[in-house]
Amino acid sequence: MNAHYLRCAPAEKLAELLAPHLRPALPNSPLEGESNRFYDSVGGNTSIESPHQNAKTHFGSPSRGEQGARGIDTAYLAAAIESVKSKASTLLELKTQLEFFISAPTVYDEKATATLAKNGENIPLILPALEALSEPWSAANVKAAINDVATATGKKIGELMPPLRAAIVGAMSGPDIPDAMAILGKAESLKRLKAALNA
Repeated sequence: MNAHYLRCAPAEKLAELLAPHLRPALPNSPLEGESNRFYDSVGGNTSIESPHQNAKTHFGSPSRGEQGARGIDTAYLAAAIESVKSKASTLLELKTQLEFFISAPTVYDEKATATLAKNGENIPLILPALEALSEPWSAANVKAAINDVATATGKKIGELMPPLRAAIVGAMSGPDIPDAMAILGKAESLKRLKAALNA
C-alpha cells in the first residue's frame, strides 16, 4: 500500500486491515477494564505478550462499540486512524502512530521528559477546567477550556499545550492534542495527565 492510497483510504477500511495486528492495552493503561477499547475477542481473561514491553497483559472486558477482528472497537480505531493517517506513509508507520491510542505511555521520551520538566507545573492549572467539562467531551470544548485557562492565568497556549501532549502521547508528536483527547475520552485523558504529574 503506497502513501497516496493510505491517505485516501477510508479510515474504516484501514481499521479492518490493522485490527488483526493490534494488541490489547497493557494492565497499567487506563484503557484496561470497563473502558478498555481493545480486548480479546473470545471474552476470556487471557494473557498475551505486549509489543510495547516485555510484559503480560490480562484483558477481557467488552467495549460498547462495534467489534471487528479480535474484538477491537472499530469505530474508536477508525477515529484514531483518521487523526494520524496523514502522518504515515505505510501501514507500519500508521500502526506506530496509533500506539498511544492503544496503550497509555509508561515512559516519556527525551523531548517529552524535558517538556514536563519545563512546563509540567501547568498541568494542575488545566486539570480543574477539564474535570469540570460537561458533555459533550469534544475537541472544540477541550480547546475552549484550555483557552479559558490561558486567559485566566496569563499563560500562553505554547506553555499549556506541550505538557498536555507529553502526558497524553509520551512524545512530542502525534495529532492535534485536543483531537487526541476527544478520541481517548475524558476519563482516559485525565488519568494520563495525572499520571504525568507522578512520573
